[in-house]
Amino acid sequence: MWIRHAESRLTSLQSSPDGDEGRWVAEHYGYRTLDPPVTHRRTVEFRGEQRLIEITDEIDSGRRLPVRLAFHLGPSVEANLDGCILALRWPDRDGGEATATMTLPSSLGWSLIRGASDPVLGWYSPAFGQKVPATDVIGVGSATAGLPLRTRLVFRSALGLF
Repeated sequence: MWIRHAESRLTSLQSSPDGDEGRWVAEHYGYRTLDPPVTHRRTVEFRGEQRLIEITDEIDSGRRLPVRLAFHLGPSVEANLDGCILALRWPDRDGGEATATMTLPSSLGWSLIRGASDPVLGWYSPAFGQKVPATDVIGVGSATAGLPLRTRLVFRSALGLF
């Protein structure tokens, strides 16, 4: 499907001895063709006791660049967007409901896309030749080196993940 693939690498991986806290950093070089070339770095930190995941996206260009930040949700996740606050809800494995709140970078304009054909966005493919509508959370705007885009995800109900 993709003609060109971005080279990426994990640059750091850390976790507490009990596994309740952790951090990883990765970057990709898919924008090296720009002038000047740009590297995108993402840091993800989790704190289990606080039921929190923080995502920081950074670019290393010396100029302001147009950006599009996307989060792809599973097909069973319901999303309600109010400005830069995203309320999430999905069935948990015990037949109940899990919820979370995602605070998105306010410097971007956010929208939800589900099952769109032009452009093709908002799909999940469980197997070859199959597609199921799913929600894509898309932020559009600009970013500058030294001004990171921060996303905060707080889980409100039991997940059994941490």
